[in-house]
Amino acid sequence: MCQVFLTVAFITLQLAAASSKQLNIHVKVLNPNNVTISKANLRISAGLTNPEDQKIHFETTHDPHATLYLTTFLEDSLDEMVTAANAALQSGWATFCTPCSFMSIGDTKVAGGSYGMLEVINTDCLQGLSDSLVNATCEFIDPKAKEYVPGWVYDLPDEERDMKIDLIHKYGSPNVFGGFQPHVTLVGDSISSSDMNQVFDTTPFQPIVETLNVVGFGSVGEFGTVLKGMDIAEPVVLGGNEEKEEKQGCGESVELETYTATV
Repeated sequence: MCQVFLTVAFITLQLAAASSKQLNIHVKVLNPNNVTISKANLRISAGLTNPEDQKIHFETTHDPHATLYLTTFLEDSLDEMVTAANAALQSGWATFCTPCSFMSIGDTKVAGGSYGMLEVINTDCLQGLSDSLVNATCEFIDPKAKEYVPGWVYDLPDEERDMKIDLIHKYGSPNVFGGFQPHVTLVGDSISSSDMNQVFDTTPFQPIVETLNVVGFGSVGEFGTVLKGMDIAEPVVLGGNEEKEEKQGCGESVELETYTATV
């Protein structure tokens, strides 16, 4: 009897564990910028005392990206979520963006704890896409996502920490709405963070500009990474195919309107 109970309990736990999926809905960094960021990732890895501590590998395992919404969704709602996300992204694009909207990557580098990141300058377009996405899809998240607070949140200044915890309890993510801080993560160092900070700070990186084109639904690996080739749905082409020609004429001379968050 006990053996039967244990077996049933084990199966139940397995089913429960399979009932949700963590996803990173993200702006994809395409070529040639994908190659530029991948090379920077390799240079930093090679400079570490223990290169094996670096857990982000753009050449083989992960995709460079800027996260719009990272949380855990209920698996039986994924199709509905993707449909809602598609509509929200196109609506957000039409409302907040232009065919030449872009993100500026790496004007500032930030290293802290186990992470090394290239900041992305926030804009009305990026903020609008993230806000629209969260509003449209938060009903599909796993309620347990609203309970887990990452350790790094507790290291923040009091006001920012309290805001991030409140966002987690409401939306299952600390980095949305007033807490949205777009970036591209270059380094996830599992052990020697002080070593990582030094190498990251001394590795030169020329800022790049990426025209906003495609949003993907990425499966998540360690350090919030997007696993290469493991998106769960077709990517969203922002603006649709009708804007492709207009985007091809976009250059780096487009004026950048930064977004100022109101909390």
